Amino acid sequence: MLTPATPLVPGATVPELDTDTGVVSVPAGTPAGTYTISYEICEDLNATNCDEATVTVAVAPAEIQAEDDTPPPVSGLTGTPELTNAFDNDTLSGDPVNVDDITATVTAPATPLTPGAPVPVLDPATGIVSVPAGTPAGTYEITYDLCENLNPANCDPAVVTVVVTPPEIEAVDNILTTPVDLALPVTGLVNVFDNDTLGGAAFDPSAVTVTPLGALPANFVLNPDGTVDTTAFVPNGTYTFDYQICEVVNPTNCSTATVSVPVESSVPAVSGTVYLDSNGNGAFDAGADETLPNYVVQLLRNGEVVEETVSGPDGEYLISGFPPNSGYEIIFTDPETGIAVGSIQDLTFEVDTILADQNQPIDPAGVIYDSSTGLPIAGATLQLTDAAGVALPTACLLPGQQPQTTNASGAYGFDVIPGAAPQCPAGETEYQIAVTTYPPGYIAAPSALVPPQAGSLDATTCPIDAIPGGSCQLSPSLAPPAAGAPTPYYFSFLLEAGDPDVINNHIPLDPIPVVPVAGLSVTKIAGVSTARLGDTVTYTITAANANLTAAGPVDLVDSLPPGFLFTPGSATLDGAPVVPTVVANRITVSGVTVPASGNVVLVLQARVTSAAPPGDAVNRARLVDPVTGNPLTADGTAIVRIVAEHVFDCADIIGKVFDDKNHNGYQDEGEPGLAGVRVVTVRGVRITTDEFGRFHVPCAELPSDIGSNFTLKLDTNSLPTGYRVTTENPRVIRVTAGKMAKLNFGASISSVIDIDLTAAAFDPTTGEPIDGFEDSVDRLLGAIQRKPSVLRLSYILENDDLKTARARLRGVEKLLRTKWRRVGSYKLNIEQTVKRVQ
Repeated sequence: MLTPATPLVPGATVPELDTDTGVVSVPAGTPAGTYTISYEICEDLNATNCDEATVTVAVAPAEIQAEDDTPPPVSGLTGTPELTNAFDNDTLSGDPVNVDDITATVTAPATPLTPGAPVPVLDPATGIVSVPAGTPAGTYEITYDLCENLNPANCDPAVVTVVVTPPEIEAVDNILTTPVDLALPVTGLVNVFDNDTLGGAAFDPSAVTVTPLGALPANFVLNPDGTVDTTAFVPNGTYTFDYQICEVVNPTNCSTATVSVPVESSVPAVSGTVYLDSNGNGAFDAGADETLPNYVVQLLRNGEVVEETVSGPDGEYLISGFPPNSGYEIIFTDPETGIAVGSIQDLTFEVDTILADQNQPIDPAGVIYDSSTGLPIAGATLQLTDAAGVALPTACLLPGQQPQTTNASGAYGFDVIPGAAPQCPAGETEYQIAVTTYPPGYIAAPSALVPPQAGSLDATTCPIDAIPGGSCQLSPSLAPPAAGAPTPYYFSFLLEAGDPDVINNHIPLDPIPVVPVAGLSVTKIAGVSTARLGDTVTYTITAANANLTAAGPVDLVDSLPPGFLFTPGSATLDGAPVVPTVVANRITVSGVTVPASGNVVLVLQARVTSAAPPGDAVNRARLVDPVTGNPLTADGTAIVRIVAEHVFDCADIIGKVFDDKNHNGYQDEGEPGLAGVRVVTVRGVRITTDEFGRFHVPCAELPSDIGSNFTLKLDTNSLPTGYRVTTENPRVIRVTAGKMAKLNFGASISSVIDIDLTAAAFDPTTGEPIDGFEDSVDRLLGAIQRKPSVLRLSYILENDDLKTARARLRGVEKLLRTKWRRVGSYKLNIEQTVKRVQ
């Protein structure tokens, strides 16, 4: 019998026992481990004479050795696809490894020295170590495990250390010997990279960064691609600067060199910047002043255009290559309006004259704006006149300025040329601005909401200067003032040669009022809180407008309370007398205009006549559309309480609560009053009777012309114990103004007879009392005929509902009263109550 060894890996070889010879063999490629083979030997003579044994075979793994590698340094600029093979010095059983017998795993790849940068890589399939081009200089380590395929746990680690070096970088001087003409802008004057090297060769500009060492000469620009540009008009001379190039991959790998450029510019040229002079100082403040593109720039001589250009996106302009001469002039024109906005005069150019920084500040003389909203107005036409209002000739002003019409910016400007014509002499002269055409929707007259300054502005002294120095600025801003915050302005000016420019003279126009659909409100205040007949009450009515435009014309309507009479001659509107239309108690002030974001105040008086009823008199006011008659606001109200005259307006009540011993409802001889009993008015006023049972309600009611009803109720809880009311409660009487009325209540001690009723006392079909019920009623009434009593009917609810119970109680009470009228001698009081079985 034989039990062979079990494979440790499915399909793998195992040690074998030759049963013929007893030899145990281990085939090549047997996985390491311990194997057992069981066998049995038997005597041939006696076949049952046997014995068993086990052979144990221990198979050891092969020795594996992974050795560390340190290949020679390599340049990171170009890298290398095969720096070394990490397996070359590794062994398995003392022999060089065969990649078919082993498996390599990178357990720790190289770490980038710069985030995202390439690193040396070990290919675990081949053992080849590669270095990608562009790998930053430094020392990298790659750790790997080498494992036997036959015995995967039989492993050994090793480390590959790779040293990457930076390439040599060299910046070479650029020394130009031949002068260059830089009167005009030059792009790519020189490229400093042309003779510079990286790793001994030319390089792509993206591989390095270039930085000037110190400030560049004026008008020179060093670009990232190594090119050097110049702007226009570099003066003659030699310009030198140093620069440094540094490798992008290795920023500390740098080199420096020098650039030298001799310059000889030879043609006339002029340049500058067109800008919005925000602070009015006449100088271009880079970063603060807005540059203006597309402005037309013309070079003129003797009134003829020599050259023309437009300002660029950055507001800069350049004109060159024109004949040297004197008497040149530059005029700047707004591209939208075609109106000249400034000029530079008396320029002289020699052969090599280069005039830089001929900047033109655009100083609008001001903005035409809406006095209500503060927004600029387009479509206003203006002209400049002399003191008599006669328009100046066009020769006195720059082209297109006389007359001129505002565009969407609302800006206008006049540049007087002193001495250009007799109407504009060099000496001090008065000039006036005239608005000859008002845009639709605006009142054709100077603003009434924001009137101009009186007199003429002397530009020489500029008494109203928002920002001292430079131009004469009537407002600190080029923009028109915000609504409700106007700045001073003039229509008349005293100007002479050499005066500073007058700017920011913002002129408001008043919009024609319209009737808005919202934004209006009315409030009303009375001068007193109470008044009597004959008094005069002063009312203050404020109509407010929250809109940015004036509202009008509208009607301001005041409705006086009944009995109030308007006092003629008492009405004023914003302090000025006004005569309203008065129809009955309706007072109307027509044609009212409420200013934008403002209000108007109407004050009037009214007299309280005898027709005014006592109590709260409500006065109501509102704004009304005069065309439709519709209200434009909610009512503004003021309440004045009219205090009554006691003698003439009030009705007094007197009375008594008495002991009605005979229950007849009247106080007879010998029936005393009941003290301490309360009576209550419908307004909640409580009055307590005195020791004689008397009470008095002063001015209990203010009756109308035909009289009024007055109600008074006796509080039964305040009666002495055992007393019941024998008269009506509550009581209602008619009262007349200025008259006294009497009202008594009777109460007496009465026997209380409780009568409990249940459903059994009524026919379930008809709901009427059962037979014999009326006989019982007759006997009851006979018993109380001579003895004043009170009947208390109680219905005991069992299975029936409340509605049925109340109906039956009313039926029984009706029966009792019908029979009592035939036999009774006093007023019978009957009380009802419903009880529920507990």
